Amino acid sequence: AVYTVLRQRSELARHAGLDSLTGLPNRRLFNDRLTQAIRRQSRRGNFKVAVLFLDLNGFKAINDRYGHKFGDAVLGKVGARIREELRIEDTVARWAGDEFTVIIDEADPAGVAQLIRRLRQGIARPFRIGDIKLRVEASIGVAFYPDEATTPSALLELADRRMFADKS
Repeated sequence: AVYTVLRQRSELARHAGLDSLTGLPNRRLFNDRLTQAIRRQSRRGNFKVAVLFLDLNGFKAINDRYGHKFGDAVLGKVGARIREELRIEDTVARWAGDEFTVIIDEADPAGVAQLIRRLRQGIARPFRIGDIKLRVEASIGVAFYPDEATTPSALLELADRRMFADKS
């Protein structure tokens, strides 16, 4: 009985930080990892932390046309494609709906610019889900700590604003 309770608690703790749809970190785990990255940078001070905010363009139309189950499958595939482009020490999370966030630890602006190009290309590759083949594109914004913002919320706000600017 004790073993069962401990195993259930362990499962709950593991799932508390993960998005049930994509298996990626959720917003809470993302915020924790961002805080840790900023603390590391503050102690060492010799690198930048980048935050990317990604939003899928026209995703509502996919859900409306093919249904939410299909849309969920697209989100899972997009999350996997983002993860493929990152280093092991970086974090991708499902933020909400069709939004994803990324932490690039020890980021350099040129490398981040290359990463954004790879992310756009990778996400835009056609998907095949069942008999349906489609493409989806993402708008992406980025902000750097400590150069452009000095708190997790300010970083996310700036990256989000830049993502909206990219959309228009």
